[in-house]
Amino acid sequence: MLEAAARESDTQITDAIDRVKTSRGGMPLIAVGGGSILIPDELPGVSEVIRPNHFDAANAIGAAIASVSGQVDRIFHFGPGGRKAALDEASQEARDHAVAAGADPGTVQIVELEEIPLAYLTSPAVRIRAKAAGALGGLYGATETNTSHH
Repeated sequence: MLEAAARESDTQITDAIDRVKTSRGGMPLIAVGGGSILIPDELPGVSEVIRPNHFDAANAIGAAIASVSGQVDRIFHFGPGGRKAALDEASQEARDHAVAAGADPGTVQIVELEEIPLAYLTSPAVRIRAKAAGALGGLYGATETNTSHH
């Protein structure tokens, strides 16, 4: 049963590689991450399987350098500050969510901001989707004061 499962796994890997290849010939495959130990040393359509130094820790490195994000998607009614106040409020909420998720406040920026006007309401309103992202707190030279509330 284990051998049949291993064969099926190899077949699925080969099929996946064939779908992403940009040419017909054999291409080198760089295997990284914890699951890369499941990749056999030889596969059809692969000229060589390369496992760089510390290949098994690559996904941990990727997770460590990834940005942390927060987002808001809700209806805002225009108050005294109008449209600008609603956009500012949505942006601040997205920043707050990113920081609450672990982003260093000094690196958080708005990366997406979408405004969708809503018609047929008694008071002016808009759907705002805002996304903020920043470096994981404590990385990239973040100071202790920036991350002390996490």
